[in-house]
Amino acid sequence: MSVDGERSATQHAGIPAIINVPVEATTAGSVQVVVPDQPAQKIKVLSYSLTPSAANGAFLWGTSGATSATLTGIMGGIAGTPTTMPLNFPFSYFTTRAGESLVVSSTLGIQGNVVFQRTY
Repeated sequence: MSVDGERSATQHAGIPAIINVPVEATTAGSVQVVVPDQPAQKIKVLSYSLTPSAANGAFLWGTSGATSATLTGIMGGIAGTPTTMPLNFPFSYFTTRAGESLVVSSTLGIQGNVVFQRTY
């Protein structure tokens, strides 16, 4: 029997779960980081930390789907030095359009993590 406000793995008293996933792209190109579970779902990015694999590595966040879009400008850094955006909850840094996957593109490879919520 379900009770209003009951917590589960995906729903915490009505607030979507906050999820942390690793990001790894060993070569240049785009990598799908998060794919929506349902067509109307959006990916709301609350925090991320990405480290270029090589000097002068650059990256940007975007989407893939019916209308691919760039979500950030080009960011870069020094190999081994992370670009970190602290937790921005309940707001966010950016949100994909409904049904679109979150993608990171890099010039020389990148690794790190992203913290997000699945919203509608």
